[in-house]
Amino acid sequence: MKILVLLLFAFISATMFAQNSIGIRGGVFLAQYNYKINDSSRISNSIFGAETGVATKWSFLDKFYIQPELTFIQKGGDISNRIVKVNQLELATLIGYEVQLKSISFYINSGVFLGRVLSLSKDEDPFANAAITLSSHDEDWDWGFVYGIGTDMKIGVGKLGFEARYRMSQNDFRYTTQGTLVGGSIPNPSFFIFLKNRGWGLNLSYRVPFKMSK
Repeated sequence: MKILVLLLFAFISATMFAQNSIGIRGGVFLAQYNYKINDSSRISNSIFGAETGVATKWSFLDKFYIQPELTFIQKGGDISNRIVKVNQLELATLIGYEVQLKSISFYINSGVFLGRVLSLSKDEDPFANAAITLSSHDEDWDWGFVYGIGTDMKIGVGKLGFEARYRMSQNDFRYTTQGTLVGGSIPNPSFFIFLKNRGWGLNLSYRVPFKMSK
């Protein structure tokens, strides 16, 4: 809850009082699951998802900026040839450092995101071939860190940008804490599955200057 309050405060503050540009962004997200079955760490195969959203940008101290965003993004992974795709609405706030070279600029940024699950689709249960029947739980919230690097080029009244990003969730998105042996009634509470979202995104953006009237 504290993370949500801080993100909302940053988003509203930048939009109402200190915003100097606003834009849209969109691209592809190469999503994976980083998961554990008991103490065994594994990585799923990647799937392609989409991401699109709006962002504001407020520059301060010459080369620094804060960038609140609201994004629709598709996360998930391919486990045992079974695809799980999670649609999320994500609120993020990034802090960046930008170097301007004539009409082109280069920047790095990092920040925190909070995602709300909108829907989940899957081919089948990715753990259907396990030796137990699973009792699973899907989290509605996803939070973590995002890191980016990119470039902007002045085109027309605004700037066209290209950016690469890495997202890494910190909470377990979906987990199983107990199961029952197939064909029997013996409980098996020692069987655990923990999954975290992660992945790389490539996106284009276009921003235009924007000033609030005093």
